[in-house]
Amino acid sequence: YAAQVSLIIDPKEPRFLDSQIQDVNSDSASNYWANKEYLETQYKIIQSRAVSQRVVEKLGLATDHEFLGVGKVDEKRRAEVMARLDAVGRLQGKIKVEAVKDSRVSLIKIEDGDPNRAALLVNEVAQAYSDEVMAQKLKLTDNASKWLDERRDSLSESARNNELALYTYRKQADILALDDRASMVSTKLQEIGKALTDSQVKIAALKARVAAIHNVQALQGAEDRLWAEALPAARENPTLSKMKDRVFSLRNECTDLSSRYLEEHPKLLECREKLASGEKDFARELSNIVIATQAELKEGQEKEKNLQGLFDGAKSEAFDLEKKKLELDKYKQDADNAKRQYDSVYKRLKDIELSGLLRTSNVRVLDAGRPPSSPVRPNVPQGVLFGCIAGLVLGLGLALLLEFLDSSVSSQSDIEERLG
Repeated sequence: YAAQVSLIIDPKEPRFLDSQIQDVNSDSASNYWANKEYLETQYKIIQSRAVSQRVVEKLGLATDHEFLGVGKVDEKRRAEVMARLDAVGRLQGKIKVEAVKDSRVSLIKIEDGDPNRAALLVNEVAQAYSDEVMAQKLKLTDNASKWLDERRDSLSESARNNELALYTYRKQADILALDDRASMVSTKLQEIGKALTDSQVKIAALKARVAAIHNVQALQGAEDRLWAEALPAARENPTLSKMKDRVFSLRNECTDLSSRYLEEHPKLLECREKLASGEKDFARELSNIVIATQAELKEGQEKEKNLQGLFDGAKSEAFDLEKKKLELDKYKQDADNAKRQYDSVYKRLKDIELSGLLRTSNVRVLDAGRPPSSPVRPNVPQGVLFGCIAGLVLGLGLALLLEFLDSSVSSQSDIEERLG
């Protein structure tokens, strides 16, 4: 009697969690050979000793006289015969698996002399196969959980070390608000750079003014006390303009007096004394303009030097902050990566634990096996038909053979054929 169970074997399990197997590509043509290989593998598992061992242990087939075919053996020899028999191998030999064309349905078939036992065996094989698949899945889940648990502990320690390294670096580098400090240094660089540029422009103007002073001095002659009168700054100075007007006025007055009085006249002497004093004051004021210009140039140069020092210091601080920022970013990246890996492993561990609790399977029984109502062997009508056909063919062949081997003369035609 032959009993069968129909199974639906999916290449993938139902997905409820991220940790479960990803969906296969929807393009069935590209996965045809992968699916075929997968199903062939499942068929080998169904016919494996592991599955048969489960059924043998569950049903106690190792001591079942009828299953082992030793029911009619003498009891004295039965134990010896049973010791040599392999119940698992016997069951393996009964299991046949075939695929239903153009579907994911597979059939498990078992033949046995007892129809009830055939149905029982085929159903138990299907259940044992499902249990074996689940056991393998749980084993893989358990191994993955152990590995992930160990990995989680390692990553937790790594995350703590990276956080501590980040804190230590912040403390050693005295970094509290790096972005604010960088912004302040940038603003400082801009302000100092602007002041330095203004100072350099001013120094360039002062240098041009001093060069003009030297040129005027060379043209007027160093012995001329009033050589600086030709400078543009002197002409534009209102105080000097008043002093110059006074000197010219006194000169005119003294000239007028010298035409009316003798050289020793008190009025002429007084006028000349005032003129000398005015010229002296005028010359001193002119000299002050030159001295002030030179002093202003020197002061500007000192200021430029100081600003350049401040600018270099701010620039060095900016580079130092940039270096610290790069180091800080590295520590942050290491800490973030460690935490991200830890979170990923922790989530995957929880998903795998839940996946194990879900106990989902890609194997489903479509139709359970039922005791068959009629035997599949022997098929008497078919056997009689084949027997008749074989007998007829063998009879004809034997007759032809005997006719071929017969060399006797039995008729006139035989004589004519042989003697011509």
